Amino acid sequence: MLKAKKLLMLAVASVVAVAFILSGCSKAKTRKIVLKYENGESTVTQIKIMKQICDEFMAENPDVQINLTYATTKEKIITEMAGDVCPDIFFWWDGVADLVNKDGLLPLNEYIKKNNIDKSQYFKCLMDYYTFKGELYAMPLQLNTWCLAYNKTMFDKEKLPYPTDKWTWKDYYESAKKFCKDTNGDGIRDQFGSTAGNTEMWIYVNGGKIVDFDKKKCVIDSKPAREALEYLVKFRKDCAPSRAEASSFSDNKMEISPFLTGKIAMQITPAWMVSAFASKKDLKWDVVPLPVPPNGKRVGVFGEGSMCISKKTKYPDEAFKFVAFYCGKRGMQLFGEGKNGIPALKEVAKTVFTTPPPESLKYYIDAAELATVPIAPKVESYTKYFQPYEKNNELLFLGNMNVDQCVKLITKDTDALLKDVK
Repeated sequence: MLKAKKLLMLAVASVVAVAFILSGCSKAKTRKIVLKYENGESTVTQIKIMKQICDEFMAENPDVQINLTYATTKEKIITEMAGDVCPDIFFWWDGVADLVNKDGLLPLNEYIKKNNIDKSQYFKCLMDYYTFKGELYAMPLQLNTWCLAYNKTMFDKEKLPYPTDKWTWKDYYESAKKFCKDTNGDGIRDQFGSTAGNTEMWIYVNGGKIVDFDKKKCVIDSKPAREALEYLVKFRKDCAPSRAEASSFSDNKMEISPFLTGKIAMQITPAWMVSAFASKKDLKWDVVPLPVPPNGKRVGVFGEGSMCISKKTKYPDEAFKFVAFYCGKRGMQLFGEGKNGIPALKEVAKTVFTTPPPESLKYYIDAAELATVPIAPKVESYTKYFQPYEKNNELLFLGNMNVDQCVKLITKDTDALLKDVK
């Protein structure tokens, strides 16, 4: 009897032990790896896209938890990277040269090869832009090119022909000028042809540069750059709202609301802005390529956004798996549906992103295929060398100097800064 009792106790103990071991194994299998993902974007559409992609990834990968923080800042991410609380993954824009030179990013070639990712499926300009000495340091997420958006209702009301893909800078100016008027009789113009947009972009599209970093020299004193500046001075005076006139606009940055509310008829529009325009269901609008510059040829200019992995992450394989999903076909489909920039994956860009409205989004893709010049140079701390340009460009458009004076001051001050470039 005693022997039987001992055997029973041993059996019970064995069952408990096995159950404990199995329980431990079960907990190990269900233990979640937590990845921190930070993104600076903050509009309703942008947040919706982020959450959708994160949720679908977690549904496919239940062992990984993505903790998303949106509406963050570059400064916050840089501060975190300097300490021990940096995000595993983060969205970045305007180039990664600074982060690469600070050794803050995980090199990706090993993971690209391990996961059999075909880099040729992405826009070449982006892969080249994120590659340093043969190593890829960021995964392309979005590409931004520019088109001219126009409000069909305003053109119909003024009985003016719509813009075309053959329009020149002169055509753009002459049409925009016709929209400028005082509609309520208070003596102040309140309707306009357009806003001027990014001034660097105009210089680059015309084949000019501001700084030649290879020669360590400011090159704004050139025919293409001067043509662009002279054109923009005239355009802003005759076709676009001044700061005083724009004070009635709800959007102080004059980026979105004036076009949506019928205050301006046309707008030079980056691809990321399409989401805001497309969300206004009663807006009748479309896009055409940028007006052709004086030399008869548009230079392809692009902006971008990427997914980066911190070199300090404890989970590089899982972090890359998430990034590969985000920038892969399904993630890019969700991103493309939101029209928050051109998906970096060419197949999705040419199908999902180009789905109307508006009808002619293919022009963004045409520009993407030809894009070669980044709006943000692939140079560490490049913004430092553009400070003289920003300062004097502002004074030029306020009427405090002419183009000759502006170009001379930019050249003098920029060349002084470039002496420090190694």
